[in-house]
Amino acid sequence: MPEIRLEVPQSIIDSINEKLRQINGRSPSDKALSANDVAREALAVYKWAVEQTNQGYAVVSANADRDPVVQIATPHLPAKVPTSR
Repeated sequence: MPEIRLEVPQSIIDSINEKLRQINGRSPSDKALSANDVAREALAVYKWAVEQTNQGYAVVSANADRDPVVQIATPHLPAKVPTSR
């Protein structure tokens, strides 16, 4: 099984945990995600985005009014025009 090793500043993990507390209404005493937890979830989201793009979907971020809509892309996962079904 491949192993991934990253050095991530603790401030990034702390910032992610703080935003998750705000989103989920958790208290500071709730168990925070570790760097490994964050990496596992990030890999799951990336896998999902690749699968969606492969199926012809555009992966986007939008607010409740759908304005603006921002297409999510990376150097290896380019923006893609959705295909008709």
